[in-house]
Amino acid sequence: MIEKPILTNVKKLTDNKYINMYKLTYTLGAKTITYCVTSRREISVDNLDKHKVDAVIVLPYVKNGNDISVVFIRQFRFAVNDYIYDVPAGCVDGDEDTFTTAKRELLEEIGASTLDLTPCTDLSFISPGCLNEASQTFFAQVKLDHKQNLEGDEIIEPVIVPLNELPKFLEAHTMAVQGKMLAMLFYCKVRLQNQKDTKRT
Repeated sequence: MIEKPILTNVKKLTDNKYINMYKLTYTLGAKTITYCVTSRREISVDNLDKHKVDAVIVLPYVKNGNDISVVFIRQFRFAVNDYIYDVPAGCVDGDEDTFTTAKRELLEEIGASTLDLTPCTDLSFISPGCLNEASQTFFAQVKLDHKQNLEGDEIIEPVIVPLNELPKFLEAHTMAVQGKMLAMLFYCKVRLQNQKDTKRT
């Protein structure tokens, strides 16, 4: 079995409100390795491997009889200086449970009440090459019955896409990978369920 590097030091390099950079020092045999990572929470030698869900990612959909549509968001992302398509997401506040976070983000970002909330994945890492943030994903049946309640730096508009148009929509637009993968998984899930229902009848 390959030897695991030993974390010996963590140095905080920035002091920002939401996300910070840290310099990690590891030893591997006689070798010293330094590595920079970003984190949404305070990290140390003692807690870096104590993983917890930091954020949720939610694919919302609406049902009208047998018709299903997915609700994406078109959001300006400052890191890429452009609008991209994605699904609602957000950070867990304090000791808030992830179901509460998911419902809150749906209400804030697309003005939706949650009718049904189904976990899709448990704790999963988004980009572990540079970020220690872990997320949980959900499918959510929603009702669009409220106004958005966005934070000051959020520039978001909901975009409703009928399920039968989803493959072409995903091909045609630039998207965050997690939103795209969730949408593809949801599309396959519904199609398989429809095939099973057809066989039963």
